[in-house]
Amino acid sequence: MVNQAQLYQQINKGQIENGEALLQYAAPATGELVLDIGCGTGELTYVLSDSVGESGKVIALDPD
Repeated sequence: MVNQAQLYQQINKGQIENGEALLQYAAPATGELVLDIGCGTGELTYVLSDSVGESGKVIALDPD
């Protein structure tokens, strides 16, 4: 049986790389509140949480 989450993660690699590049332009800062819509596997959400630190907050939503 194929694990759908693992399969999605494999084919999503390019999107993650592009998202990380876009985050350089967005430049989330410590203490900010960030809304991650369409977070998928949450890999970029994790990167965002590191950027905003303990004083910030990331809310992640995905329709799937």
